Amino acid sequence: IWMIDHSRAFRMNTTPRSPDNLSKVERTLLDRLRQLDRDGLRQAVDRCLTTGEIDALLARRDFIVSHFEKGGPSLVFDRPSRCC
Repeated sequence: IWMIDHSRAFRMNTTPRSPDNLSKVERTLLDRLRQLDRDGLRQAVDRCLTTGEIDALLARRDFIVSHFEKGGPSLVFDRPSRCC
């Protein structure tokens, strides 16, 4: 985790603040969100976050993943490959 500005990332909200902004997602990011689990997250942030903050973060993750799965493949895009 690269903490630049985490003032919104670790709030206790269980749904995203502006779900209407969830219009597209890059495929690799969606795959990584699916792979994120409590144990890996706890290992990465255990000293910094409370159990409640971790629960809220995972609930928002679940909401986001579900949103894009329900929306179908038209909401998912692939990052263009870099050449050279």
